Amino acid sequence: MPHLCRTLESGRGADVEHARVALQPLTADSRDAMVAVAARGGVAALLGTCATGTPTAQAAATGVLHNLAMFLDLLPSFCKEGTLPSLLQLVSLGTPRAQELALACLQSLTSGDGDECQRLKVEAFQGGTLGCVKDFLESCVAADDVSPIEIVQNATASWKKNGRTYYRYSVTVTNRSGKTVEELHIGIGKPHGPVRGLDRARYGYVLPSLPAGKSAAFPYAAHASPPADVWFVGYKLV
Repeated sequence: MPHLCRTLESGRGADVEHARVALQPLTADSRDAMVAVAARGGVAALLGTCATGTPTAQAAATGVLHNLAMFLDLLPSFCKEGTLPSLLQLVSLGTPRAQELALACLQSLTSGDGDECQRLKVEAFQGGTLGCVKDFLESCVAADDVSPIEIVQNATASWKKNGRTYYRYSVTVTNRSGKTVEELHIGIGKPHGPVRGLDRARYGYVLPSLPAGKSAAFPYAAHASPPADVWFVGYKLV
């Protein structure tokens, strides 16, 4: 622990980032470790990382700060270093993991009834914490509303036969998630002709597997324009 604190305090070199990562689990289990970090100016060093570090370093530093904030007797270290602006910046601009940890840290810092907590509550309110939290929650809802499956249709050809115009459409299905999609069941509304590249299923068609970030295309013919409705019925993310 003393070596990690000295490395963190130095603020230089690649070893500092390793020290931040190592301190997160250590400070989660040991109050003595938290006191040692706070006593060696660790709060200031960690806040500096929150402002200018890499995304990985920011998340690790915020995790250590969250651990320290769990103990109310360490609040003076946070008040002295002007913690809230850095945490609010992370809530607004950090990676998803850093945002979650910064919010948890803010909650811990403002959850008590003592004078230090009351001052932090006032500072948090004046610093725009409510607006930052509102924006964060709205971004989470928007992310949840985005489907991992995208379906796009394009007309690729047309021809006439027996006085009727026919069209060939290409349907591209894209997996926008970070996981493999399996058993992607697809429905196709009328009117449409033969569908190639998909297996028949009880409720339409099925694409057996689609890796993360990949696309698959299949054609069908129709004797009408605009194209038939195409939608996904269900899928598994594995």
